[in-house]
Amino acid sequence: MAATNAAAKLNLFKAICGKRNFGVGQKVTRAIWDRFEETPGSTTSFIEITRVEPSPDLAHGKAYGIKTFRGVSEGKVRRVDGPLKKDWRIVA
Repeated sequence: MAATNAAAKLNLFKAICGKRNFGVGQKVTRAIWDRFEETPGSTTSFIEITRVEPSPDLAHGKAYGIKTFRGVSEGKVRRVDGPLKKDWRIVA
């Protein structure tokens, strides 16, 4: 399934590199998680970014956050899976 807008074609680091503190405190989600939403347009699956270690080119690196999936938070900081996938977007 192809993304329909340009914002959905960004990897995590390109989506947050322009934000203050590299997006720490921002909530991000993947387009593929939309299929798990009970109400279309709602966002109950996201990761709140807590720490980012970008590479010098700002296109790669490591990101850590607290994952909430279907409204249930894991409650602990862990490394973000799939940060180089090109379907990340900022929620808030």
